[in-house]
Amino acid sequence: MKSSKSVFVEIVSALYIMLFLYASITKLRFYDQSIQQMDMQPFPNQLSALILWSISIIELVVAIGLLFSKTRKVALLIGVGLMILFTGYISTVMLHVYAHVPCSCGGVISELSWGQHLLLNLFYVVMGIAALLNTNRLRQGAAFYAPNKFQHS
Repeated sequence: MKSSKSVFVEIVSALYIMLFLYASITKLRFYDQSIQQMDMQPFPNQLSALILWSISIIELVVAIGLLFSKTRKVALLIGVGLMILFTGYISTVMLHVYAHVPCSCGGVISELSWGQHLLLNLFYVVMGIAALLNTNRLRQGAAFYAPNKFQHS
């Protein structure tokens, strides 16, 4: 039977997989619209395609990495890092560091207000950090409690 920590890590991983698959596929499916929105970001327009493809590919790789227990921790770490970057960017938008900036997330997520978007991202950051802490505890517990397979009872 799986421990509650293990189940929690799997649930958080599934949430990240759904978010990143949805976000990346939406950006790529509506590529022209995504590029237009990216062109309105405070970055040079020449970087729009590179940024869009890079983010989408990283999101897809993270989602795939979260599917496998051997790569889950690294993928979760990268996913949390992305969410922290996205959250920082949203914070600067909300602090009016830039003029009006449209959300280039695509799909349903782009319908959120900046405040709602910030809360969603903070939820993912907190859950991701909690899952990372639990993956560390799971490994420590496994190493500490693993019976010696050569030892006879």
